[in-house]
This record gives sequence, C-alpha cells and structure tokens, in this order.
Amino acid sequence: MLIYHYSHYKLTSTKVSKHGTGINGAESKRKIHKLYLDRTYFGTKNYKPEKGLGIYKHETFILNSKIYDLNKDEHKFYDLLKNTYKGDYLITAIEFSIRLTGYRYIKNNDTILSFVDLPVGFIGLKEFKTIQVKPYTRKY
Repeated sequence: MLIYHYSHYKLTSTKVSKHGTGINGAESKRKIHKLYLDRTYFGTKNYKPEKGLGIYKHETFILNSKIYDLNKDEHKFYDLLKNTYKGDYLITAIEFSIRLTGYRYIKNNDTILSFVDLPVGFIGLKEFKTIQVKPYTRKY
C-alpha cells in the first residue's frame, strides 16, 4: 500500500521517536500510559491532511500483510479488552495488543499509524486551496 506523510521538513525517513514534533494530537494525553507506543502518522491516497501538518509531502510503501484494519478488528481486540480497560486506556491497550501480535501498522479509515521507522521519498509540496483576498486599503 502506498502511504503519505506530511512534515515541516524534507525527510529521507520517519522516526517514531520524533512522535509529537509535528502537531500535538488528541493522543498526546495517552502518552502517560505504560502501554503507549510511539508512532508516525501517514495517510492513504484519500487522506485529507489535518490543519497544522507540514507542507512537505513524502511517500513510502508498506506491505498489506503487516497492516491491521481497526475498523474490521479481525482479532476482536475491542471485545477482548473492553471489560478490562476504559476510555483512552482501552485505545492504548488495543494498539499495544495489535503491535504484540506482529503488526507494524494500524489502518483507521484513511489514517495509518506506523510503529516502525520508515524510509520515505519527497514527492512535493502539499496542495493548498487558493482563496481570494480583498486588497488592503488604508482608511486614514
């Protein structure tokens, strides 16, 4: 599967140890949990970049056999863990369990979480929508 990463810099690889240096997502409060795993975020071809992501677009290829589709949840991690863990800790426990079973990536809709460093190639700048700006005029 071809996936894309946005950064504030041109990269040759992504590093999970750099997690959180782009934008501070909702998962940042989960980092206190012992089971939390650092990750890098990617998008599929249909991914709509979030506000605040860098303008440098990179791509890489990952094996489908190493991707766990969270929406399908084939191993029923949610059902297995929902009575033991609650809230944010449940999400963290599910991610940790998926990684323990040998998966390197989690697919959640058009977002891919990678738990491993990946080589990437720079492919261009993020496309921006152009907006019409009214000319500034002085009022004095």
